[in-house]
Amino acid sequence: HHDRVHRRLKTWQHVYRTIAKEAGVDDLLASFLLGHSPTGISQRYLSMLVLRSGPAMRSAQRAVSKRIVALLGQA
Repeated sequence: HHDRVHRRLKTWQHVYRTIAKEAGVDDLLASFLLGHSPTGISQRYLSMLVLRSGPAMRSAQRAVSKRIVALLGQA
């Protein structure tokens, strides 16, 4: 059961990342929105980077959400 849930989670992460790319979202912002952090970056620096990226992250999330709604409307 756990493996099946893990596979589904990974599938949805890939779908989200693909939609983010289609919406023009930067890869780093997409990673942040998925709760991922780049390797080799300290937690302190990462926290500052996320805080500074707040407005861009909100804009990116709106773009992804808008794209998802558009895709659902096509279904």
